[in-house]
Amino acid sequence: MSRRKKLEYVKTRYDKTETEFIQENRVYECIDFSNCPHKSECTKVQGHRWNMSFKRFLLRGLDKVNLEGGLLCFALNIKRMNNVEKVRKCSIIESELFKKERENMITTYSNQKESIKEQEIKQAAEEIKKGNLVLFPTETVYGIGANALDEKAVKKIFEAKGRASDNPLIVHVSSLAMVEDIVEKIGDLEKKLIQTFWPGPLTIIFKRKSRQIIPNIVTANLDTVGIRMPSNQIARKLIEYANVPIAAPSANISGKPSGTKIEDIIDELDGKVSYILDGGQTQVGLESTVIRVEEDSILILRPGKITKEQLEKVAKEVKIDKHVLQEVNSNETVTSPGMKYRHYAPNTKCMMVCGNESKKVIEKINELTNQTKQNKKKVLVLARKEHLPYLETDKKWNMGDNLEEIAKNIFTLLRKVDKEQVDLVIIEGVEKQGLGLAIYNRLIRACAYQCITLEDEKKK
Repeated sequence: MSRRKKLEYVKTRYDKTETEFIQENRVYECIDFSNCPHKSECTKVQGHRWNMSFKRFLLRGLDKVNLEGGLLCFALNIKRMNNVEKVRKCSIIESELFKKERENMITTYSNQKESIKEQEIKQAAEEIKKGNLVLFPTETVYGIGANALDEKAVKKIFEAKGRASDNPLIVHVSSLAMVEDIVEKIGDLEKKLIQTFWPGPLTIIFKRKSRQIIPNIVTANLDTVGIRMPSNQIARKLIEYANVPIAAPSANISGKPSGTKIEDIIDELDGKVSYILDGGQTQVGLESTVIRVEEDSILILRPGKITKEQLEKVAKEVKIDKHVLQEVNSNETVTSPGMKYRHYAPNTKCMMVCGNESKKVIEKINELTNQTKQNKKKVLVLARKEHLPYLETDKKWNMGDNLEEIAKNIFTLLRKVDKEQVDLVIIEGVEKQGLGLAIYNRLIRACAYQCITLEDEKKK
């Protein structure tokens, strides 16, 4: 034990002490589990030696500790014996199959922030061709991509994210020819939408040409497939050099906020992909708008940067699917990602306060804040910059000055709240118009549909 090497200190949600990783002996100086809901399992892990006196696990050549019930309280990623992954929270579940594969995986990092390095994008494209995963930027959020025509490759996406199999993926293309190879028909309204909004943050649901071309795993066994052409140059070049459509959901563990910059997601995905293309912070910050054409009208399945108001300039009628603002039942089938299951959410409980009158919203937030403090609990408030001076709490974060800034910042903020170790996060709501509809859609899911809507005085 004399050769111990202290690598880093991190904290988890239940930590009272800091955790020391010791590389050479594969030893965890483990946390105090007194506040951990899985305490009984943590102290009875089969196949490992637990020394309560020294709070130490000796891992017998494995890359993670498996608890009864499939839950993980922490994980160590041993790739070259010099790469250590941060401690994971208790709720994360990883695939056993993927664990075996990633032991030999070495992630290559490419910094594309200052200038595009085409040779390194070509190298990443080769990984796509080989059936491996690549983490890459788009104008919306980061994606974790695989060859959309390769069933085995796409399966790795689901394993890396812990994603449900009935949640379809979006296919990214670099040319109209790729679309024509995949879909049965491109209608007149769809052509108009493509001419108006592509390349850009709009996903169109088409009827796919054949189940033999796009595997069922991509479409969740549906006859439809969501396709978009990203405007981000790195993403477009990656698809062009790979010369195949790329299936790519947002780069994050399923249920967590999407990644808008590599710093937010590298800890949970490093070692699970073959190549990382870092293009800096994404431009939009929210996932693409997803629509389906129904004769001469458009149905918005997931709101995004392309708004209802913009779509109304192209189609006679634009409708919004009821599940944009309502929860999807577990037995319902969805044709778009982001509609079903828990999404965009931190572990900390969140709630939203909405209303047309800012003064009333601030008063309600202050009332909830003071109630929480009286119960000896900690609270954090996320609000617009202009409202921060009126909030009666020291823990308050700026969401942004306008909807564009809020969209760009919100996922990073939601990822940070767990580190604050508060009991409640109160979020100032946004109007459900324009880009605000997309932000509201993400926030209402992050809050598990817990929202207080204040009545407008003018309507009384």
